[in-house]
Amino acid sequence: MAINVQALYDSMKARFGADSIDETFQEIYFDAWKQVKADLEIECNLDFDVPESMTPDLSLDERYHTVVSTGIMFHIASHGQWLIEDSSNFESRYARAKKVAQMQVFKDNSALGKLGDLS
Repeated sequence: MAINVQALYDSMKARFGADSIDETFQEIYFDAWKQVKADLEIECNLDFDVPESMTPDLSLDERYHTVVSTGIMFHIASHGQWLIEDSSNFESRYARAKKVAQMQVFKDNSALGKLGDLS
């Protein structure tokens, strides 16, 4: 199952109290996706295509929903315009979520060794 881009946008919009027609919030939302992709690519070895519109589902498994949504919240809060709580709170939650994602990626890839599948 994939992460639904529109559903995540709707939840972020509700959480941050953005107007439904606010184009600035939508731009920041998609910018946050780019930043989350960069974070997860570097720190968790996760690669996925950044959505550019609301229609496609993300090509990343649903089990990474927490790290993606927390990362998007962190980057939206870091922007400053929709600061609903201290961004350091989001930062610490995002750091924990990235550690869990790293562990999941490691578990997914750990069965392969120099001699092949070790499971």
